[in-house]
Amino acid sequence: MIVWNRGLRSLFIVIALVFVAASVGAQPASATLQLLKPSPTDPATFAGMGGYSADALGQDGTGGTVQAEVPAGSTVVQAYLYGSYFFTLGGPSLADRTIDFDGSIVELQTLPNSEPGDGLLYTARADVTTQVATKVGAGGGITDFAVNTDPAFLDGVALVVIFSNASLPEVTIAVLDGGSKQAGDQVTFNFASPIDPTATGFSAILSLGSGFSFQEGSVDPHDCTPNQFSIVEVNGSPLTACAGNWDDGYPSNGGLITVGGVGDNTDNPADPVNQTGTDDELYNLVPFMSVGDTQLVIDTQNPSADDNLFLAIIEVTAEATVTTEICDNGVDDDGDGLIDAADPDCETGPPPTATSASGAKYYDANANGQLDAGEAGLADWPIDYDDGTTSASVLTGADGTFSVTLAAGDYTFAERVAGSPWFQTGNSVDQSAGSADVTLNADMTYSVSLEAGDTATGLNFGNLCVGAGGGRTIGFWGNKNGQALIGADDLALLSGLNLVRGNGSAFDPTTASQVRSWLRGATGVNMAYMLSAQLAAMALNVHNGLVAGDALVYAPDTTSANAAGFASISDLMAEANAELALHPTAVSGDAWRSYQADLKNALDDANNNLSFVQADASTCPAPFVEASFDLYADGSVSCVGADDTTRIAGSVTFVESVGQVLFTVSLDGAAPNASYTLAISEEPTCANAVFFPDAIATDGSGDGGFSGSFAKAGGTYNLLVNLVTSPIPSDPTNREIATVDTAVVVH
Repeated sequence: MIVWNRGLRSLFIVIALVFVAASVGAQPASATLQLLKPSPTDPATFAGMGGYSADALGQDGTGGTVQAEVPAGSTVVQAYLYGSYFFTLGGPSLADRTIDFDGSIVELQTLPNSEPGDGLLYTARADVTTQVATKVGAGGGITDFAVNTDPAFLDGVALVVIFSNASLPEVTIAVLDGGSKQAGDQVTFNFASPIDPTATGFSAILSLGSGFSFQEGSVDPHDCTPNQFSIVEVNGSPLTACAGNWDDGYPSNGGLITVGGVGDNTDNPADPVNQTGTDDELYNLVPFMSVGDTQLVIDTQNPSADDNLFLAIIEVTAEATVTTEICDNGVDDDGDGLIDAADPDCETGPPPTATSASGAKYYDANANGQLDAGEAGLADWPIDYDDGTTSASVLTGADGTFSVTLAAGDYTFAERVAGSPWFQTGNSVDQSAGSADVTLNADMTYSVSLEAGDTATGLNFGNLCVGAGGGRTIGFWGNKNGQALIGADDLALLSGLNLVRGNGSAFDPTTASQVRSWLRGATGVNMAYMLSAQLAAMALNVHNGLVAGDALVYAPDTTSANAAGFASISDLMAEANAELALHPTAVSGDAWRSYQADLKNALDDANNNLSFVQADASTCPAPFVEASFDLYADGSVSCVGADDTTRIAGSVTFVESVGQVLFTVSLDGAAPNASYTLAISEEPTCANAVFFPDAIATDGSGDGGFSGSFAKAGGTYNLLVNLVTSPIPSDPTNREIATVDTAVVVH
């Protein structure tokens, strides 16, 4: 039984499920598994608030139990009993299909889309909804059902129970049964709008049922060995290479059955490409899905051609329609008598608008708190968003923009605030647009209320950094280097200002040495004296071409500063000069003394090259803690990182984040004109792997890049980054690219 606490919201997406046979690495064949629908008009096996339970039993004798796990407050709406048979030429007999199921005689019906293969394998099914619903009642735990029949050619039975429950999220459940084509089958979810698997409550799980599968040498029935196994790929990336075995039975004919469900968990196999580790046939599909995906493609293959892959159950937290009709093959795939365009399942209308939010992170070069034409974007900057329950982040792209697809709900968007010398300047001007309800808050965050299909655009965030701008200090102008620059024009300039001495009298110098003595004697007893000294130094800086008068500096609490606290040098000097004319003395107790101190501090910081707005981000330090690691060509295919560090082929950079791993991969001199699939897992066992199929397309020089993210609990991880071309080229030097050791912090 699989019941998930997915939060308060569900992701509403229209899905078309198309079942197309296609072998892994082979040509497509005819479809065999078929979608089970209670009524031809139903959009799927089940759609609504609820879940499912799945279990199997293979026994040597009678009296064993198959279980249903149904949470309290549920109503059983569908229940099916399956039999998986072997060595039955033409299908199992009526006697073999007659099962004593918990004291009631149930007659299973052979499914016409069984796949006999080399083992004369067949699947049969019966609807046992009434019986199961009566015994389970309102649920509240595990219910046992005794199986009192065990025909010789029955490997085992499986029980699938679907229930509704108002306390669970909206789901769509697709049950596909019969027999998967052993040469290869493919099932495709075509999403009508891009998905966001990082959205609150998003879930996608897969249960497989397999009969007549025996992985010789396995001690534990979950163990993987290189014998009878099935291969599963999701979105082009390996999920498992050892599905099957006798998990729910015993290791001999008549007990070879497994179904992912009761007692299993969704931890995916650590090694998805080899027959090692364990597999319980219950899988989490979310790691194989990325923001913006429009498809979920599942491929299966049974290389030994003697397993009965008779059941697949897919549950997605989405409102969906599901069909197995292939709309361009001239075949009635779903058995409703209608073919291709004549089938209403193939009707297409305008796709619904994705529920999304987007914006930009930009360098606010003019410090005006809004995105202006020509201002550059800031790449790889985390934008945080949450719905009050769950937080997530997205990195801005190379152009500084970001976009996320979300479930309907109320969200807060905020930029990750960087430390000094970075400043957050915007947005102080609301540039948002779209159909969503958006509020720009005083703290420069956005409150966004999204209904299904809404969009929110223009969620912009401005930043700049400060640094040097050519300033020289009062110490410089009082030493020999500064004195050498002071001429008659400089003295005339200073005499034209409202400069004062310590006693508040006017200072109108006629020689450079007078300037030196005056600067060296400046104190803050009379704040107007110290303000005069800082103003004089800046005036000399501008007059001698060292500082531009229109340069912006951070000048908080001055009247010439804008809302973000920035003012031009010319305006700041004019403000200081006017204040000196008004108040030539500012001693302790004077109401204007603190104001003069603010002006003095702003000029002092500028003279010391601490507060000038930089023209662009190229001279700014990295805004966040980052960790970069080399990627090596000719890496190992094991789970312990690259074993050959001779040739560097790029790097991966991780940004410290909250609840997510944010990363950027750059390739330099990898395989030219190649498509690389990216996998990130935990060393040393490749656990919890996350796949990004065809993430990087290299150019003719083997260069390319990709930025992404995935959810991760707080902690420090040694993450293994692997990149593999598909198909793997014959040149072994480009077989794989991998890291060695990493240390990635998630808060």
